[in-house]
Amino acid sequence: MRSEMVKLADLGPEIKEDRPRWTRAEIALDYGIWDGDLVIDIGCGPGKPRTKLTKSAFPRADVLVDMNPDLIPVYQGRKFLLSSVEALPFQDDCFDFIWCAHILEHTLDPKKACEELMRIGARGRIKTPSSFKEMLHPLPYHNWLVSWYSNTLIFEKKPTFIASKEWRRVIQSTAVDNWNTAVLFASAKNSSVDLPHRFRETVFDWVGEFRVEVYQ
Repeated sequence: MRSEMVKLADLGPEIKEDRPRWTRAEIALDYGIWDGDLVIDIGCGPGKPRTKLTKSAFPRADVLVDMNPDLIPVYQGRKFLLSSVEALPFQDDCFDFIWCAHILEHTLDPKKACEELMRIGARGRIKTPSSFKEMLHPLPYHNWLVSWYSNTLIFEKKPTFIASKEWRRVIQSTAVDNWNTAVLFASAKNSSVDLPHRFRETVFDWVGEFRVEVYQ
């Protein structure tokens, strides 16, 4: 059951000086987010490297949500709330834009999480590791392979063999590792290499509602 609804004013005043000023115009062009739009970052995270908490939230976000209590002092001065994406304590249609990056692959109930996104927001962007990347670089705390087609976001339970020693030996072999590095990271190291982004990341833009398919 969802916890008691939160009024945004109850989250306290916000200090905006820590946001890069130059990003607002670029974000408006990239995502169609304008002054006056209310934006939330769900799963704002600790930043990188993970051993040192840093500010990594979506720069245009007015409200930040994460489950990690260690982030409370990191985002002091911002409207920050501890919550699960599967039970967000906001009223319906609160936000104009939702940024949800690299969080849904962690969830236990991705369908419920997506329903919550659609309930509280008008539109947004969802990002996860691509199924391709997760197969080659599996992380034990990721539960799902995530992909999409048309207006449908697809979650497939990660096969158990991915966690096996045999699979790790395959993907850590020299030939596979060299090819994997070239495919996944060449474009980041050399801007002249234009590889399909979906090799590395699932990026799903939605407006209003979208379909969710979950395969256990």
